[in-house]
Amino acid sequence: MPKTKEQFEQIKKERMDAILNASLFLFATKGYNAVTTDEITNYVGCSHGLLYHYFGSKEDLFSTLMDKKVITIMDSILADIDFKAKPKFVLLDVIDALLEATKSNDDEKACAIYLVLNLHLQRKYIPKPKIKPGDCKKHWMEYAIEIIDKGKASGEFYDYNTKEMLVALLAFFKGLTYSRIYLGAKKFTCPKAEIISKMIIKS
Repeated sequence: MPKTKEQFEQIKKERMDAILNASLFLFATKGYNAVTTDEITNYVGCSHGLLYHYFGSKEDLFSTLMDKKVITIMDSILADIDFKAKPKFVLLDVIDALLEATKSNDDEKACAIYLVLNLHLQRKYIPKPKIKPGDCKKHWMEYAIEIIDKGKASGEFYDYNTKEMLVALLAFFKGLTYSRIYLGAKKFTCPKAEIISKMIIKS
């Protein structure tokens, strides 16, 4: 019996999702330049023709991955955070949210975080995910710097160099998500939030 339009649409969605899921892992762990279309098709188990049928180029695939998948994942991770709260509580909530996402059984969350933190290593500029839909139009790193500066001004944070504090936070989560991706959820040991928060927040 011939497939219905709905069945064809479902097949298309499943194939596109499989390609996006595979490319998320590959782009996150290897970077845009190092990933080849051969690797993607081998990882998915599809032909080059099918890959280019859904995505016109590797660049198109990467852009779609960011726009349709990575931003959605990041927004879901940070969706419940009140970014208008005091800097101390914003930072604590962000750290908690990222740690929970990283140690979860959902491999895609760790890959998405790691990819976002390493976008500067990619070949082309890709718009960064918003901190929260509708709340922030700035680059997320600009917003992070603003939160740290506010926390220093209010006396909630230590008075270290702002960019150095941000670098420390980014390095912490880069290393953490890298370990989670390669070790898997079962072997991964997630540190307590206090270990990183005490580097910035005063007791």
